[in-house]
Amino acid sequence: MKRWILLCLFVFLAGTAFAQDYVGDTTCGTCHANFPETGFFDNYMNSGHPWKLTYIGGETPASDLYPWTPLPPLPDTGGVPLQWDDVEYIIGNYFWKARFVGVEGYIVTGGEDDSTQFNLATQGWVPYHPGEVRQYDCGRCHTTGYDADATNDLPGIAGDWAQPGVRCEACHGPGSEHAADPSNVSTPGGIDCIGCHYRDSEYRMPWSGGFMRHHQQGEDKNHEQLRDAQVAKDVHLLPAAASLRTSVPNTPFTNLPELSLPKDLASSTACARN
Repeated sequence: MKRWILLCLFVFLAGTAFAQDYVGDTTCGTCHANFPETGFFDNYMNSGHPWKLTYIGGETPASDLYPWTPLPPLPDTGGVPLQWDDVEYIIGNYFWKARFVGVEGYIVTGGEDDSTQFNLATQGWVPYHPGEVRQYDCGRCHTTGYDADATNDLPGIAGDWAQPGVRCEACHGPGSEHAADPSNVSTPGGIDCIGCHYRDSEYRMPWSGGFMRHHQQGEDKNHEQLRDAQVAKDVHLLPAAASLRTSVPNTPFTNLPELSLPKDLASSTACARN
């Protein structure tokens, strides 16, 4: 009995000793501004991952908030222009599209006739689930240190996180002990690329309307014999921020099956599907 007690105590103390907390990427930048190479941290901040979800908190953001794109305009909902004090977060706005999370934590969808998603390529608005109440449940892949079981202060948000956006510790894991002793303690590692960049649990190649659907680099990796694309060498750099676009050789863009998303993945990728 004593041996079991001592073993349990050892496991508990070991887990406590090696547990690390999230410290935020500003802390990471103090050492990694120019390590392992010049401009390393700035290169990371200029990539797309940190900007997947940006906290606004009802304040008017700086006009140069984003590294490459201007602030998105705000939509009209029910004929009334949305104001920045109505916005808690911006989703995206990195070369592709922008959506908005309201101060109660729900994604801004507007009424049945409203268009609340801003597409940067066309500089135009498109509907996003108009008239629906959409909970923001995309934290697993849009944030750092996500805890699905945590209670959020905002009723429209499922779970909570240490930092919005896909920041350093999302991929490298919490870094408090590493920051305190970087020469001797490594970060424990977080979610890997394929943990978010997929749509199908069997890693089949998903198509819709004659086009390959986005976010499926995991499927690309699993079917290397079918792709003809250069994989970006480093996820910290700008070229890796854009989704890889691939084609299947000798396969027409018509009559390709549209794969349905398994139910067990639906909640965690609901935001990305549209």
